Amino acid sequence: MSLLLMCVEVMLCSDVLSVPQVEADSGEEYVKLPCKTSLDFTLLYNATIEWTNTYNTKVHVYQNGSDQPEEQDKIYKDRTEMNKDLLTSKDLSLTLKYPTDANTGIYTCTVYNSERNILLKRKVELKVRGQCCRYSLDSVKTTAGSSTALVPVKPEPHVFEPSTWYHQ
Repeated sequence: MSLLLMCVEVMLCSDVLSVPQVEADSGEEYVKLPCKTSLDFTLLYNATIEWTNTYNTKVHVYQNGSDQPEEQDKIYKDRTEMNKDLLTSKDLSLTLKYPTDANTGIYTCTVYNSERNILLKRKVELKVRGQCCRYSLDSVKTTAGSSTALVPVKPEPHVFEPSTWYHQ
């Protein structure tokens, strides 16, 4: 293996390892995707903050001192929020309400100045354990007697119905 190829592999692996991971169960009330900055208040005040997902879909947009819900994709409507004091706290974290396994992926927080130059870019990986993947051990009565089997856990009432899930 050439030295150049080994360097490329090391860079790719270290880039993947440096992405923070957040885990949640499908249907939890919310999950927080962290993003903090040390950018100056004046830079943030005039900036656009965009959260996008793996498919570059706009998850949340903050501009001119307020959220821009008309900019976000409809599957995230009423499901995201950022800190109200983000300009002073410098905490650009995103709260995603009622995550589903369809929300699993890489999320990117990008801060642009007024000329759309990138001032900051942070990635976080969200892993949502879905309803389809959670099982419990239960006894099941069969005609041949009783047996133990893995059966799906019943979805909690506040979990989105499968017909409303977004699939790419």
